[in-house]
Amino acid sequence: MRNIFSRTLEALVEFLVLFPVILMIGVLLQEYQLVVWLLQFPVLMMTGLLFRLFIKQKKEWVYVAFSLFMTLLSLFLLFSSILTAIVALVLGFTLTYRASRYAVYDKKELFPSSYLWVIGLPIYVIGYVVFRYKEELVNYLSIVSFAGFILLIVTLLSANDEHLKAATLSKKARPMLTKNVIRQNRLFIIITIVFALLVANLQAIQAFIQQAIYQTIKGIVWLLTLNGNDESPPEQPPKAQQPDILGTEKAEPSLIAVWFEKIMYAVVAVGLICLALFLIYMLAKRFRRIIKKVTNWISRFANQLLGQRKEEEVDQSYIDEKESIFDWDTFVAKQKDKITRAVRTIYHRKPTWQQLSTEQKIRYLYRELVKEQVNNGYVYHPSLTIRETISEIIKMVPGYEKELNVLNELYEQIKYGETVNEEVNVDQLKVLIAR
Repeated sequence: MRNIFSRTLEALVEFLVLFPVILMIGVLLQEYQLVVWLLQFPVLMMTGLLFRLFIKQKKEWVYVAFSLFMTLLSLFLLFSSILTAIVALVLGFTLTYRASRYAVYDKKELFPSSYLWVIGLPIYVIGYVVFRYKEELVNYLSIVSFAGFILLIVTLLSANDEHLKAATLSKKARPMLTKNVIRQNRLFIIITIVFALLVANLQAIQAFIQQAIYQTIKGIVWLLTLNGNDESPPEQPPKAQQPDILGTEKAEPSLIAVWFEKIMYAVVAVGLICLALFLIYMLAKRFRRIIKKVTNWISRFANQLLGQRKEEEVDQSYIDEKESIFDWDTFVAKQKDKITRAVRTIYHRKPTWQQLSTEQKIRYLYRELVKEQVNNGYVYHPSLTIRETISEIIKMVPGYEKELNVLNELYEQIKYGETVNEEVNVDQLKVLIAR
């Protein structure tokens, strides 16, 4: 029984997501009572869910046929208009079949909490704007607002539930969580929602408290004067109407207010346009991925029409084991190593020119020469050899061709393991970087 109740609530979340759209269609069609239009879809959804819960291990087409049959039956009993029947057929069949899948599939596979953020809340934001400024729908704005508040609570609870299951690191589809963990998390969410409501309605709460204090004081004064003089004060003669000296005509709004209102409308319009362009860009960017997902879903659905799905295993227990991962000795060793490296970095000094060996001097000269030419606009290509690089530098440094050729020869000797010619005075090549 508890399983039926929980799965019914999970299925009805999809109806809650589409509630503004369904309500708007029902109001605009105006074929019959709005309550009947709204209640038929939850009834159809529960019928499809219960049918699949009690009649299991059937082909997928059986549940598709049953969903279509129940929807057609409701159309025959309730509708007379063709347009209304077509709309109700599409919505009723889709919701009924979707609800029947909750008997077998997990909520995370059918409608994860991310869909509530991406699909549900934007529908309510757009729906609020439509219901706010559409004359036929403005009377139902409070209903949409209340349903949106309920959806927000459901979204927070659903997201929290999925995060808790992910934190278990269990490979099972529906791992069991301890009641204490679930209770604490839901209590935290409820406290957060209550706090947000208090902040959002602070002015109304303040007015209520002031009115309560006023009525309390008024009641105390009435009790104190209850046994006093019962004579009512003499009635005062009505005062003569004073002539309206200042006038009661409302002044026209100032030019600044008019321009400010126009600017705000423009800002809102630009913001909505930017939001629409951003959504179009994101859809275009992910269009190929969406098409691929839709194709895979259609393929899986076609395969399920001819096959059966095995029930997913449920993890029977979850134990929250605590283990200390902090090692004091390792922490101290790491900090000592950091301090040692920092001290060495501070007191480290580069060797002087005289302290360098001949090979080190040649490598230093070549490195500094290339760095200097890069700063002067030369584009260094790592794929070039040393000879090719120095040939390009010779074109940029006229008058030092002899020194550059000597540097090239010495560097190649070092690189290929040959003995450096000791007769060459490397100190004379320092002129290449001391210009």
